Amino acid sequence: ATRKEKLCCPECKSRKIIRSGSIYRDIRCVPVGHRETILRMKVQRIECKECGCIRQEKIHFVTGKRSYTNKFARYVVALSRIGTIKDVAKFLNISWDTVKDIQKRYLQRHYGTPDFSKLKCIGIDEFAVRKGHVYKTIVVDIMTGQVVYVGDGKGADALEMNAPLMKGYYFKEALREIWMQVCKEDAERVLETWIKQAQDSKVPLLQKFSVTLMAHRTGILSWYDHHISTGKIEGINNKIKTMKRQAYGYRDEKFFELKILSLHDKTYAFVG
Repeated sequence: ATRKEKLCCPECKSRKIIRSGSIYRDIRCVPVGHRETILRMKVQRIECKECGCIRQEKIHFVTGKRSYTNKFARYVVALSRIGTIKDVAKFLNISWDTVKDIQKRYLQRHYGTPDFSKLKCIGIDEFAVRKGHVYKTIVVDIMTGQVVYVGDGKGADALEMNAPLMKGYYFKEALREIWMQVCKEDAERVLETWIKQAQDSKVPLLQKFSVTLMAHRTGILSWYDHHISTGKIEGINNKIKTMKRQAYGYRDEKFFELKILSLHDKTYAFVG
C-alpha cells in the first residue's frame, strides 16, 4: 500500500484528503522467465477536501484501471513484432482482445496522426477490403513509402474529410484528360487549363508541380506526335524483378544481362 504521506488527490493533486477504504487489485507484470507474475496491491479510495473528488489513488506504473503494468504493455508490443496476436496471447496466457487492444493503443499513439508538413510527393490508390465492392483508399508518401492517410470508399469519397488531399485527388484525375484528347491542340488547351487551376489552388505542392509541367509541356505534348508510352518498360521491370526473385539473385553479371536480353523471347523457357 502507498504510504499516507505520499497520497494525494488523483484529480487536483491536493494533499488535503480523507482515506475512504481500500480494495485489492491484481496487476499483471512482465513474467519472470516463463512464470506469470501477478502483483496484488492494496489501493486506497480517496476523498478530496479541495475538489470533492472520490476515487482510487493513482498508481504511477499503471494507466487508469487497466489490469497490467505499462512495462507489461511494452513487453507485449515487443513480442508482437515477432509473433501473431494469437501467438502472443497464448504465450502470455492472456486474451486475444487484450493483445489487440495493447497493439491498437500503441499504433494510435505512434501513427494515428501522421505529419503532413514534410510531404513532397504523394500517390493515391484504392483496394478492395472484401467482396461486395467494399473499398479503402490510401495516400502514400512517395519519398518514404509511408502510408499517411487511409479512408473508407473509393477516390474522392474517401478523402472528403481532408480537403487538401481531396483537392489533390481531383487534380490527379483531371490530369488524365490530357491523354484523352482527339488532337494535340485540344490536349494543349487542357494542359494549360490544368496548370492555371493548379496555380490558383493555393496548394504549394500543386503550384510547384504546375511549374514543372510548364517546363516540360513540349515533351508531354509530343506524345500526340509519337504515341509512345513507358508501359512496356514497366512491364519489363516487373519481369526482371520476378526473374531475380526466382533465382535468388545472380552472381554472374554477364549471365544476368543475357537473361534480360532474352526476356522478349517467349520460347526461352530456362529458369534459374
